[in-house]
Amino acid sequence: MHLVVSKQLKALILTKDISEQGIVVRQPDCLTLQHFNYQCSRRRTDDGIPYGPTVPSYIDFTVRVTDKAQGKAFFERVGLNKSFRYSFLFNASFASKKKLSDYEDAMVVTGYLVEMEEFYDQPRNPEEYSEQLLLHCRLLLCSIDYQGSKDSLTLTITED
Repeated sequence: MHLVVSKQLKALILTKDISEQGIVVRQPDCLTLQHFNYQCSRRRTDDGIPYGPTVPSYIDFTVRVTDKAQGKAFFERVGLNKSFRYSFLFNASFASKKKLSDYEDAMVVTGYLVEMEEFYDQPRNPEEYSEQLLLHCRLLLCSIDYQGSKDSLTLTITED
């Protein structure tokens, strides 16, 4: 019996900006998202039209690190007083040589990595895989660029 692994992954994060010209995304550069959550809100008129600044918010996410080098960027950035760009890819597909060939949607976020907690996942079956590091991160958001298959939208988050 052969085990077939899908070439399409549901949600990934990359510590680079995929909207930069000439960037090559390889599958080993991406980390699998285990969980993510964020909320952005703005005041709206009675007609539903937004006005005023977006309320500052956070994005919380958890990634599985299979290799210590993969988590290096997060360890280096935590607590720095500098914003960085991160790319969240949804339904990404990889072609030959493990290069990104397509994705359904993406978010490129700019933010400050303000918190990070590391913990280890307990294997369900010790013979299947070894214990893996999970990183739970919190970003203070500055902006979100939504990149869909048909159009893009930028949401800039400002302080009130």
